[in-house]
Amino acid sequence: MRQSNQQNKWQRTSGERPNCGNWSYLTQRRKEIAPQVRIQILGLLTVFGDLIREGKLNASDLKGLAEDKIAHIRWEATRSNMGIC
Repeated sequence: MRQSNQQNKWQRTSGERPNCGNWSYLTQRRKEIAPQVRIQILGLLTVFGDLIREGKLNASDLKGLAEDKIAHIRWEATRSNMGIC
C-alpha cells in the first residue's frame, strides 16, 4: 500500500496530464470561445462608458473592476458619439 501511495504522489508531481484527449479538446474549445468573450467584455465596457457619459452611472459604481477595465470605460465615456445614431 505504501509503495502505491508514493507512486501516485510521483505521478501527480511529474507533470503528467491525466486523460490527455480531454485536455486537447478543452484547449481547442478555449481557443474558440476566448475571442467571443473578449468581444462581449469590450461591448460591456462600451456600454458602461455610455452610461457614465449619460450620467446614469457613476465612476464610484466601477469599484472592484480591474484598473485596465476602468481606464477603458473612462476612455469610452470621454469619446464623442459623432455620426452615430
